[in-house]
Amino acid sequence: MILVQLKLDEVVAEGFCLRTQPIAAPIVQNLLVGEYSLYWKRSSHPNIPELCTTFSLSDFNVEQQQVYVEVNIPNNVPLQEPFQINYRIHNRSNIVHEYKVNLEQINVVVAVSGSTVTSLLVPPHSSSDVTYTLVATLCGFVQLPKFKLSMIRPQSQDVDESIEKTMPTHIFVVPSSQNE
Repeated sequence: MILVQLKLDEVVAEGFCLRTQPIAAPIVQNLLVGEYSLYWKRSSHPNIPELCTTFSLSDFNVEQQQVYVEVNIPNNVPLQEPFQINYRIHNRSNIVHEYKVNLEQINVVVAVSGSTVTSLLVPPHSSSDVTYTLVATLCGFVQLPKFKLSMIRPQSQDVDESIEKTMPTHIFVVPSSQNE
C-alpha cells in the first residue's frame, strides 16, 4: 500500500495503461474494466478505522487496428552525440502491407542523419523495423522530428491519425561529458 498524505488544497490523480489480450474480433463492445478501490484514513483521527471507497470504472470499446507502431527510444541523450530511434511497424492483417515512412524535420534542434523517407513491405502478422540516427544540437526537453506513416498498398487513408497520439514527441537532452 502506498501512503500519501495530502494537504487541504491538494488533489491526487493516477493514470494507467491498459493492454488487452489478443482478440479475434476487430471490435470489442463494452469491455468491462472493473472497479477502483481507494483505502483512506484521516491522520487527524487515528482511532477511526480505515475506510474504503470504491468507484466503478466506465466500460469502453476496444478497436484493434490493423497496424501499430512500437518505438524504442532512449530516456535521455547526450548533446551532439548520435543516438538511434527505432520504429517497429506491426501488420496484424492477413495481407501484405506496403508503407511509406517519413521523418519530418520540424526544427534544427534534432538533426537527422541519412535519408528520412523510405518505403517498406510488412508481411501479414509480422513486423518490420525502421531505424534513424539523430543528433541533438540543444540541451533540455527538445522536440523530435515527426514520424509519418502512409499506407501505399492496399491503398487506404493515412494511418497517421490512429498512430500519431502514441508517438513520442520530445526527448531530454543532457550536456555531453565531452563538453565538460
